Amino acid sequence: MNSGELKCPSCQNPGMSDYAYYDSIGDKHWFFYNTQTQFNQWKCWALLESCGTYPKHWYDPWGWCFDPCDHTPDIVTKVNGVEVSRQTDYATGFCCCFFFLIVCEIIYVMYCSIFFWYDLYYYFCKGTTTNKVIFIGNGERVVPSNSYYWTNVDPNFFTEKYWVDNFPNLFHCTRCNYQINLSKNLCPIIN
Repeated sequence: MNSGELKCPSCQNPGMSDYAYYDSIGDKHWFFYNTQTQFNQWKCWALLESCGTYPKHWYDPWGWCFDPCDHTPDIVTKVNGVEVSRQTDYATGFCCCFFFLIVCEIIYVMYCSIFFWYDLYYYFCKGTTTNKVIFIGNGERVVPSNSYYWTNVDPNFFTEKYWVDNFPNLFHCTRCNYQINLSKNLCPIIN
């Protein structure tokens, strides 16, 4: 695989149109792209994601929390099959709320004792990731810079003919307005 920087043959300005780099397999298929650096952001429960589990919410990663009011039954008094009175069972409601608070406390103690420290490590020590923003004709696709994105290439797409016929403005210098004559090949812009 060949790769390099696009340069204007006239003014030697780096980049043609909006793209600064190219990748090619021989002279058959071409991709034009820019690089994008993504800095890490704070992520709660990053350890879970690195283990393959994705948290449901930041405040309840495993879905253990529940609404205690949904589990509070009513005490119904019936006389001869007719409902006479209905009252909320506060003792059961209190137990549900108490159990709910214990579940929340377990979750937050686990976070503060284990998961917070990994989140701190993730934020400060995990390196930044570099992605390629690849022009694919009708849009752009962001892929990790170390991925092999050539596996899904259709033999008719991303060829020199495809780029020249469909996207001639791709080979336009934004600095000196030089437009490459593409009657021969892409060689003038490739270093």
